[in-house]
Amino acid sequence: MSISVGTDGPTEPVSLSELLTRAARGAMALGVRQVALTVLNVLGAAALARLVAPATFGVLAVAGFVVGFLNFFAEAGLGASLIRQRETPNVREQQSSFTLQFGLSLVVLAIGWFLAPVIADAVNAVPHTTTLIRLGFVSLVLSSAQLVPAAMLERELRFSRLGGINALQALVFNGLAVGLAAAGWPVIGIGVAMMSQAVVGASLLAYSNPWRPGFVFRSTGLRDRLRFAVPLQMSSVLSSLKDAIAPLFIGALLGARAVGLVEWANAYAAYPVLALMAFQQVYLPTFSRLQDDPLALGKAADKVLLGTNLIVAPLACLSFVLAAPLTRGIFGEKWLVALPTFRLFWIANVFVASVSPLLSMLYARGKTMVALKFTLLWMASTWIFGVPLIHLLGIKGYGVANVGVQLTNFLLFRAAKREAPLHIFAQFWRPWLAAATVAGVVYAVSQLLTTSMVVTAAELLCGLLLYVAVMWRVESRTFRRILVAIRRIS
Repeated sequence: MSISVGTDGPTEPVSLSELLTRAARGAMALGVRQVALTVLNVLGAAALARLVAPATFGVLAVAGFVVGFLNFFAEAGLGASLIRQRETPNVREQQSSFTLQFGLSLVVLAIGWFLAPVIADAVNAVPHTTTLIRLGFVSLVLSSAQLVPAAMLERELRFSRLGGINALQALVFNGLAVGLAAAGWPVIGIGVAMMSQAVVGASLLAYSNPWRPGFVFRSTGLRDRLRFAVPLQMSSVLSSLKDAIAPLFIGALLGARAVGLVEWANAYAAYPVLALMAFQQVYLPTFSRLQDDPLALGKAADKVLLGTNLIVAPLACLSFVLAAPLTRGIFGEKWLVALPTFRLFWIANVFVASVSPLLSMLYARGKTMVALKFTLLWMASTWIFGVPLIHLLGIKGYGVANVGVQLTNFLLFRAAKREAPLHIFAQFWRPWLAAATVAGVVYAVSQLLTTSMVVTAAELLCGLLLYVAVMWRVESRTFRRILVAIRRIS
């Protein structure tokens, strides 16, 4: 059996084993760099949390949401459609996709430019919020130049270069954001950092994967491309609307400080999943090459599910039992009040490690409408349960609603199993049982020791090492394959 992998010109047939080897090599290359990326993002967020008040942190979250939400309309799912396309996109198709996204980003910039002061007034924002939002929309126009080279690199599974570029972008963003915040410009600094990140990314991607920019609009094949891209992008829009309950509803009801606390709790709870951010670039191009072979697709998805749960489980369990000392030592005492909400958001880690790969599998199979129905369900249930619970319980009510939303993922698991033979629970239970056991031991030891950041860091490190030792015995074959993939990183 052979699978088609796009290169330059006609597709190149390779075996399933070779495809998975390429994907594993690319994933490990991204994973190694993701460590640096995660460290940079965590350090940047921690520094900003110490430098600014919760109200300012909330304003940054509102601005980020507004820019990110309208960006979904600018992207239009064109990058994913280039990745999934069976035949390698030619120059005209690449230029046509770029032209469409560039034009959409200009429309979004115009809309956002006039909406910025209205949004700032609606949330009683701090000074310079209008400028921050406008700079964010300018960065979207600059980012449109990243579409083609990034999609082609992903399509060809050349993730080593992508990982390095992403790490450099994170370094630029966090360095400028923290530096300007320390200089007394926390709001403007984020806007400058966003634009700089976009310029650096576009320049490095063009250098790594040279292409011929051009303004061409080719209607041939556009309908088929949009038939896939629009439902996929609508899923992103609905997902963003789900999360809008924090910056919009909580901001209007409880103020910017409450938004800051919620966004911090949500971000802190999601830190374990940051380890998977790089791997998400691997799912769609790999699964897309297997879209016509459900059996091979199921085998590949099972391997991915095992890997994602192996990574997320220990980070999630240890961050849960050490939440208080980590918060006190890294972010500061002022954020301890948000820990009850953090613990509710944390439950998402149990599901997200499996949800993201399965959604990508549905996209690869062309089931964008199925994925769209799930995102609609998640958005509607968040607002239906979130609004009354927030009224009743404050920010903790949002966390309670989020728990209910996560339970609907069992329906997603059932839908995914209709597309390919999967063994989801088999990939889940061993990593999480081992991680929970190790975390329990670490927590018991932590209660006997004096609390300090050094001690907490040592407890975290020892917990991770103990987990690796346990899982090495349980999943020795998987760990050997990981080591082989690391050695073969180019």
